[in-house]
Amino acid sequence: MGNDFSERRKYVRLALRSRILYYIVKPGKETDEPPEKNPATGKNIGVAGVLLCLNEKLKVGTIVDLEIYLPGRDVPIRTRGEARWCTPCESTEEHPGKFDAGIKFLLIDKDYVILLLKYVCGDLEDMLREHFEETT
Repeated sequence: MGNDFSERRKYVRLALRSRILYYIVKPGKETDEPPEKNPATGKNIGVAGVLLCLNEKLKVGTIVDLEIYLPGRDVPIRTRGEARWCTPCESTEEHPGKFDAGIKFLLIDKDYVILLLKYVCGDLEDMLREHFEETT
């Protein structure tokens, strides 16, 4: 079957190169200490999920809290997600020891959805404008 997940997507995804922090949610182990945040890189994003490049392999079903820093924004989008799949990066030469993880958003504030839509739509508009400028 390979890694072609596009047939299962309900929403458009766009390339994303942005800093993301995440931490694994461990049910029943809430403490007053802030959790250790792990760095990740966003590879693509849509309103339903994000593709991350990680330093560790996540088990399918792992729940993570995310802080997504969209380009041009200082304040992150905070959301919770679930690892739907996790595999070694296809380009292991470029990313040795790294893993790609598909994260489905579980909890996301409606204002953050609007920000994501504006980001996705703005990127699509820019891509279309560039395409039509090249073809005319």
